[in-house]
Amino acid sequence: MFFKRRIMAIVLTLLMLLPIGTIYGEQQSKWIEVYFAPIHFVVDDKELTPPEGQQGFIYEGSTYVPLRFIAYSLNKAVEWDGDTYTVTLKEPTDKDKTVISEYNMNRLVRESRIQKFDASQLTPTWLEVYFEKVSYLFDGQKKQPSEDLPGMIYDGSLYVPMRFLSESIGKEVKWDPETYTVAAKSASVETKPEEKPGATDKPATDKPTGTTTSPSGTGPTGGGGGGGVIITKPTYESLKADADIKIAALRDEAQAYYFGLFEQYKEADAEKRAQLKQAGRNQLSVFDSRFNTLITDFESKLKSNQYNLDIIAQYKQDYENQKAIAKALVQE
Repeated sequence: MFFKRRIMAIVLTLLMLLPIGTIYGEQQSKWIEVYFAPIHFVVDDKELTPPEGQQGFIYEGSTYVPLRFIAYSLNKAVEWDGDTYTVTLKEPTDKDKTVISEYNMNRLVRESRIQKFDASQLTPTWLEVYFEKVSYLFDGQKKQPSEDLPGMIYDGSLYVPMRFLSESIGKEVKWDPETYTVAAKSASVETKPEEKPGATDKPATDKPTGTTTSPSGTGPTGGGGGGGVIITKPTYESLKADADIKIAALRDEAQAYYFGLFEQYKEADAEKRAQLKQAGRNQLSVFDSRFNTLITDFESKLKSNQYNLDIIAQYKQDYENQKAIAKALVQE
């Protein structure tokens, strides 16, 4: 049964001229309502801020953050298996430690602006995301969040619930609704009251209190956690790793889209099938555009840091090679 499903997914992928791949997940596109609050992230008393364009958000009362950002903030190496939709967090190797240290140094907030935030300023934002049943391995041990905390792909990045990941590796997580601060601390580290601006004596949670569809009465600080960041030159390896993660996420999103299209294709008549194939080809141009945007951004970062650009041509050629293979198979 699995083999037949795999073959069917590949067939439609070929028809749409996209890279071949196996789809294990049940990913579906969905519009959701979120709140882009100015959340502050504090790990063992150090405030970190996500990269530009990858800020965290609140969805149904839970704080979601980019996978790589939270994993590195917790000093864990992270692997993403796009075939099985498995996230692996583990102790970093010496090479991993160098990349993680550099990443966290660039994300460190030197002058914290944590202060009380007026939640009435928040307005909901609608995002198109791809929900995914992600599996998680923490140092070889499998753990799963509750069903109402799914992983999701947004803008080419995998977002995950911060509390679940942090607590799964032994961190205590506290949510300050006055300042919109999520604090993760090692269980062995005692937290003093004066170290938590605006904290209350209420039970800790990263969820906005007393909310359903809106996070009134909760939130991080108004400064957004972005002030005072000292930027150092990123290594070639860290830039490449970031590009690889984004490209892999785009590939997985594309494959999931076409698998969903194939589910419709199986039951459709000839006229509907033609429409679906055309829709797939139209969507391909969108994925092409997003791929090119990722590559252009990666190339710009390499240039600005005076790194070799040979990898750019390789990425582009690999992409075109996969499409050429698909075209050849379709024509047979």
